[in-house]
Amino acid sequence: MPVEDIRQSLASVGISPANIADLARWSDECYLADSNLATFTLRSIFGELAQTWDDQQGIPVERHQATQLRRLVPARDVAGMLPGPMNKPMLDALDVLVTAFRAAITEAG
Repeated sequence: MPVEDIRQSLASVGISPANIADLARWSDECYLADSNLATFTLRSIFGELAQTWDDQQGIPVERHQATQLRRLVPARDVAGMLPGPMNKPMLDALDVLVTAFRAAITEAG
């Protein structure tokens, strides 16, 4: 199941060039199976990273480190709530994830 694959990958590898294509594919499968704000957000973030990180050797170290540290915990929190209702805890977790994603992009330039 894609949700379990996402959870396991985030727990074991985090977010890295080595697993970003899988995270993007699994989040796309989650979105197609259950379209909601949470699955859309994960799909958008992992999809953008997969496009940006298509060359594992081409990612500046600073950008990868900033991204990894800022997004790992919020993405793990959202994935841990799936599948689930769009309640206040889920919306709060999504807000933290989106804010962290924006901050990482801004800081990495």
